[in-house]
Amino acid sequence: DGKFDSSTNYRFTPGVAGYYQINATVQANATDATFVINSIMKNGSENFDAAFDLRDGGSAGDSPSATQSRVLYLDTDDYVELFATVTSGSTCQVAGHDNYGGFNTHMSGFKIA
Repeated sequence: DGKFDSSTNYRFTPGVAGYYQINATVQANATDATFVINSIMKNGSENFDAAFDLRDGGSAGDSPSATQSRVLYLDTDDYVELFATVTSGSTCQVAGHDNYGGFNTHMSGFKIA
């Protein structure tokens, strides 16, 4: 219903209370990335994390990503945001719209009850 603020706060505020499934993926744009955190934040403080961690004995791969889905109860004025952390041995950023041919870092949500 167009409840994502894409111009000022860059967050989703449902406007209708209920249970929502929130999906998020964060992808690094460097093949030597060793750590990716995908943080879904509710109201700026309560967070839910998913991580891709190769710091302890693993080897970096093809632009790793961290994905998660959560069911959250949201009141009409609650809001949800996506934050990312990426580390690598080179210059590394979060992969955006045009990296690797698609929407590589994204968040979506829909009301389920």
